[in-house]
Amino acid sequence: MSESVGVKLCATEAEADAYGDMYWTAHSPLPAGGWLAIPKHPSDQLRLDKVLARWGIHGAPTATARPSDPATSHEAAQRASTHELSDRLLCLKAHVYAGDRGLNGDELELRTGRPYESLGPRRPDLEKAGLLTKATTTGGKPLKRNRKQVYVATPAGREAWQTEEQQRGAA
Repeated sequence: MSESVGVKLCATEAEADAYGDMYWTAHSPLPAGGWLAIPKHPSDQLRLDKVLARWGIHGAPTATARPSDPATSHEAAQRASTHELSDRLLCLKAHVYAGDRGLNGDELELRTGRPYESLGPRRPDLEKAGLLTKATTTGGKPLKRNRKQVYVATPAGREAWQTEEQQRGAA
């Protein structure tokens, strides 16, 4: 399991560079109070499934182990599925907090403290569910920063995250 599990990085916005791009500077790890921590129990997995179903994300691929595999393989499959679901939530949260500016892959990695390779592949599922969209210029061309596509949370994505935050606060 990654050392970043249950940990967030404090990220602060820096000044705009010569091209107008904003960059975040990652600092030391902090407890996971503000960012979504990876669930550690099967009951948390069920909760994530319900959240994603509310958002219209159904049938998430699930890692499996053969019945003949040892218990450690079944545990690893459970962890992998849980990571994928929580990565989707973390990816959406980062885009919601980025606002209309959106995030490219490098910024997503810096904002979350997680490798792009684990979060970037979650964008198509969120886009298919109508929670993220590829940002475009006023002329309709894809918006890119540092030659990387920028994604933004849709109004439905922001509303879904706000609803989730309210429900978590009431619990």
